[in-house]
Order: sequence, then structure tokens, then C-alpha cells
Amino acid sequence: MTIINYGELFAEFKRDGAISEDANVIANALMHELYVSSGHSLARFLGVKRCFANDMAMRVWV
Repeated sequence: MTIINYGELFAEFKRDGAISEDANVIANALMHELYVSSGHSLARFLGVKRCFANDMAMRVWV
């Protein structure tokens, strides 16, 4: 039986460090300061893909 390492398998298909640690820290500070609520409306406003929830949209935008 073959054991599949999914983390290693999926690592081939995603960019390494798509959201940097610095971007994550900045986005968290902005979300805290601006009281960003849950939902999906922020993605459209920021000009990122609409599939992202507000928290992830902020991280991608930063």
C-alpha cells in the first residue's frame, strides 16, 4: 500500500509563500483597527477574487 503525502503533493501546485508573514501581520492589524466583519463583500471592494472571505481578501490585497 502506497502512502500519499498530501502536503508534499499539493505543494507542487501552490506558490510558496503566497501570503508573506509581513503581509499577514499587516492585514491582521488592519482588520483589528478597521473592525472588519466576516463575509465576502470586501473582496469585491478591494479588487481581489470574490471567492475570498473578508479576512483572506484583506491578506491577499496587502
